[in-house]
Amino acid sequence: MRIRRIPFDIRKAMKVGADFDFRWAYDEQTSLVGLGYSFYLEYIEYFCNFVSKHSRGLIADEGLLDLEHTFLVQEMHHAKAHKYLNSFLCPGSIYKDQFHPRVYPYLHEFHVNHYEPILQRVAKGEREGVRDALLKIAVFESKNCISSFIFFEQLFSGKNFARTCSISANLGVLYLLGYHFAEEIEHCDVAIDVYQHIYQEPVWNKDRVRTQVMQVSHSEHEALAAALYCAKRLGVETDARRLTASPFMSYTKSRQIELIDADFDLNSPQILEQRKHYVQQWDEVWEPALRERVLREIESRTSCA
Repeated sequence: MRIRRIPFDIRKAMKVGADFDFRWAYDEQTSLVGLGYSFYLEYIEYFCNFVSKHSRGLIADEGLLDLEHTFLVQEMHHAKAHKYLNSFLCPGSIYKDQFHPRVYPYLHEFHVNHYEPILQRVAKGEREGVRDALLKIAVFESKNCISSFIFFEQLFSGKNFARTCSISANLGVLYLLGYHFAEEIEHCDVAIDVYQHIYQEPVWNKDRVRTQVMQVSHSEHEALAAALYCAKRLGVETDARRLTASPFMSYTKSRQIELIDADFDLNSPQILEQRKHYVQQWDEVWEPALRERVLREIESRTSCA
């Protein structure tokens, strides 16, 4: 694992301002879903940071502590980058409390119902509260790894990279999500290792597969709520059904159901091979090529200004 940094002004790359174009993907619904994910991902990263402050003392393995530190540094870099996009799309006031510094209005209800009670118990040092919080993070990281696979499969693999770049009206947002998802794939197993190290039990079992994968979890509603907000702000007509049926969301759900079972292991040969492949491709092929395209766009816009 290593700390990557976005090597240019991500705000300029995303054309934040009057020239912003939300259509970073191959269709409008997937583009809106990606914007929704941006808000949801920023929220979760601050959640992870708060929980880490109250759980690191329970980790007895020095090597795992080092990995957990790198994991958190990556996540906070993600949060900072997403904040530029999210603050532009939601310029109004945001809610904050002693547990979370940035809760957007349309995510506040989810915060109060699903996260704040856990964070209150974490702040009090309740072991079961910390357990519930670390489990929530481990489940999120497991599912988001599969989401990241679908992202690169649909948008980058094979001839899709050239096709996506030629279609995308916002290479900056595409870069932001690619950078983020590559690091999600890289560090996703750390959250599982932390939970299993502390509590000596597997993250996944039949009941959790049923409630967190087979059924629609509140996290999916959160991403949809953010996407619907973005659509309204941008004046794009859509609804939850169309967003859920978008290629990215529908294939992600299908692949999560296919791969995540009671024995799911992010370091199994099948999953680990895909993880290594996508991270290597991002670092060695896709990121350099996409960075070059983004820098050319920035230079072109600057010279024409």
